[in-house]
Amino acid sequence: MAQQRPGAGGGQWREESMTAGEGERRHRKEETFAQALAPGYRLGDYRILKTIGQGGFGITYKASYPRKHDREAKGNGEGFVAIKELFPIDLVYRDDDGSVRPHEDDDHEYEEVFRNCRSRFRREGGLLMGRFKSSYIVKGFDVFPANNTLYLVMEYLDGYRLSAYQRRFGALGERDILDIAFPLMGAMEEIHGADCVHRDIAPDNMMITKEGFPVLIDFGAAKADFDRDISRMCGTKSRVWKPGYSPCEQIDSKGRIGPWSDIYAFGAVLHEMVTRKKPPDALKRIMAYGQGGACDPYMSLSRKSRYSNEFSAELLGAIDWALQFEPEDRPQSVGAWRSRFPSEKRRHVPVKRGAQGSDDGAVESGTQGGKTIWAAKPPAKSSFEEATTFFSDHTVGKLLLILGVGLVFLTLLVVFLRI
Repeated sequence: MAQQRPGAGGGQWREESMTAGEGERRHRKEETFAQALAPGYRLGDYRILKTIGQGGFGITYKASYPRKHDREAKGNGEGFVAIKELFPIDLVYRDDDGSVRPHEDDDHEYEEVFRNCRSRFRREGGLLMGRFKSSYIVKGFDVFPANNTLYLVMEYLDGYRLSAYQRRFGALGERDILDIAFPLMGAMEEIHGADCVHRDIAPDNMMITKEGFPVLIDFGAAKADFDRDISRMCGTKSRVWKPGYSPCEQIDSKGRIGPWSDIYAFGAVLHEMVTRKKPPDALKRIMAYGQGGACDPYMSLSRKSRYSNEFSAELLGAIDWALQFEPEDRPQSVGAWRSRFPSEKRRHVPVKRGAQGSDDGAVESGTQGGKTIWAAKPPAKSSFEEATTFFSDHTVGKLLLILGVGLVFLTLLVVFLRI
């Protein structure tokens, strides 16, 4: 079949044919990125290097730019950024000249909704560039128009999406899970404090950088007000809903969405980290509650000895609470939810990510060195703590400590008898 795609010459397009015998894996990849800009395409000073991913509302690229334009850079060379292109796949198509055009219809509804999408996309950029300060929320740098659509320039995070991280390194222990969870809970709390709801919390929207820091990404659905119009025109494909992660109120067009919705989705992520399986989809739970709730397919983790032998009752109970079917039965704030987690972890203050580097940004595989994550490190020990740690961890140290205490006691005794 023939597919339209951009050539390497900055806006030039070419026809490419695909034969049926090229392999299913390549076919799926080509189909997914069929509308993406090709490597070498130039957007002002930015040069597209590769396509990172494509979703219902946009396409994300890794791009380079000349460091001579970066005020904080020393010397020339290239820096790297992630660029997200607004491309709501059910509303638009790629024209021969590379521009993005809404589908034509008699009432011009597609054009109107795409205009609303652009307005919302600008607000997403504004959120990332100025409203959120957390080190665990992806940073935005610029929003600019081109090709009849908009592009959001963000930091390039070198690491893994959480879903890929779990596939590569397997099961995580409780400390590792909480070292990921607590910084992201803080990020989520800041989002809610700004009167926003992320609405797309899922492993694919969480990054683990090569330094081991978790970062929340992709705010394209954050408190969006246009997705219902898209759903009405294009069906459920464009609805902000991910099976297994999204709660029931995000499926119901009349559902009341709030912090409790993000908490449900985050609870689903933690459920998958503990069990290696997503919780039952909200649609199945809705059907069960239509029969009186007696057949709810969700099974409480805290009642399963299989997991209680590996994880604390507090962690399992916090996940169960987040995954309650009714919104009012869940935690209404991140702060309330955090209170149910193991108390010793709540005292940890997560360290902040370092300053932006030239290689900070989207998704790269093969750079994570080890499995263990220490995103929530304890404070540095004092010299006294280090000394006591040495004595407590070493047999010789313990003997020296006992001998020293004995000598002090004998000296005091001799002085006392002489007196």
